[in-house]
Amino acid sequence: MLIRLARLDEAGDVAELWMQLVDYHRALDPDLPAPEPDGIQRYAKFILNLLRRDDARVYVLIDRRGRVAGYALGMIIDLVPEAFVQEKAGFIADVYIEPPMRTQGYGRALVEHLFNWFREHHLTLIECDVASKNTQGIAFWQHLSGRPIMTRLRFSPSPFSETDHGKP
Repeated sequence: MLIRLARLDEAGDVAELWMQLVDYHRALDPDLPAPEPDGIQRYAKFILNLLRRDDARVYVLIDRRGRVAGYALGMIIDLVPEAFVQEKAGFIADVYIEPPMRTQGYGRALVEHLFNWFREHHLTLIECDVASKNTQGIAFWQHLSGRPIMTRLRFSPSPFSETDHGKP
């Protein structure tokens, strides 16, 4: 197995894995976003753009047959609005490994490549999002010393009846 930077001609392969990631999350929780009909093409274009930027990295896992079997996407971003002290941070947007290759250390190895790149940029703050129903993902990130710092809640369109006028 080999982990390396993604090449431009692999953007479509990464997008196919992204679709598997979306399907995985939607099976866990149908409230998570559904892809557009042309979502794979849009994501491939997004990856092509990122591969040309200095503030993003896409690492791929190449299996024994030479196929892209996993990927990790990280970026350098500002995590907080302007009213807060600004600190550049690493953000891990996606990590996905095809199911037959999971639990063999490949996800950790992909993330380690991102962490090394973040360290090269002297970043001390690194974050990621993980779906609340993704227990495997939560366990993975916690095993890598990730800790929760924020919980996002979702509400139905109208949690109060019209006669309540929003009063508790």
